[in-house]
Amino acid sequence: MAVLTRFVGGRLADRLGELRIIPYAMILTGAGLLLLCFLGGEGILVFSGLLSGLGHGFLFPCLTAVAVRDEPSPFVER
Repeated sequence: MAVLTRFVGGRLADRLGELRIIPYAMILTGAGLLLLCFLGGEGILVFSGLLSGLGHGFLFPCLTAVAVRDEPSPFVER
C-alpha cells in the first residue's frame, strides 16, 4: 500500500502541500498501528496494514521533501 500510495498520491502532496498532508498521514499511520491492539483475525490485520501503509506512503515522502526543501544543491558552485 505504501508503494502504491507513493505513485498515485504524489500529485496530491504537490497540489495541497506537504505540510497540509503530514498531520493526516500521521493519523492514518497511528490508526493503523492502534488497530493492531484489537487484532482478532485476518481482516483487522489486513485493514491495519492498509491504513499504516497508506499513512506511511504519504508521510515519509512529505517529511523528506520538507527536510531538504531549503537546502542548497551540492552540485551548484558557490
